[in-house]
Parts: sequence; structure tokens; C-alpha cells
Amino acid sequence: DRKSALVGRSEGIHRKLHDFLASESRRLKSKDLGLLAQSASVDPFGKVKKMIENMITRLMEEANADAQHEGFCDTELGKSKVTRNKLSEEID
Repeated sequence: DRKSALVGRSEGIHRKLHDFLASESRRLKSKDLGLLAQSASVDPFGKVKKMIENMITRLMEEANADAQHEGFCDTELGKSKVTRNKLSEEID
């Protein structure tokens, strides 16, 4: 699906960037480039992605609970209407 393709592409870009920076740090004997390579391999949006996934999960659970509650209420309203109509007919 589209989301996994974007995630895969992003991971591929991060991997290529890390590999390039790491090889250049070795070639130039630069500790700073080595540190930059390490930090580039970390997903900068990892926490944000996790928070969004958790929020979506929570909202889906709430929507499911609301749908179940609505179904229960509709059933009870239907039963009450039938009972009310039956009792009204008995009175007449």
C-alpha cells in the first residue's frame, strides 16, 4: 500500500545518507562526519509517528465503543416503543 511504500522510500534514503556520510567520514578521517552519520540513521520523526499511530488506534477504539453504545440505545428505544404501543392499545 501507499503508506508502506513511503516508509520504505524514507528508510532507503536514510540508509543511503548514513552509508555516504559514514564512508566519507572514514575517507576524510572526520569524527564529526561519523557522528553526523550516526544521527542521520535515526528516524527524526519516530516519536511523532508513534504518537499518531497511538492516537489513531485510540480514536478507532472510541468509535467502536460509540457504535456499540448507539446500537444498544437503538435496541432499547425500539423495545420501549413496542411496549408503549402495546400498552396504549390495551388502554384503548
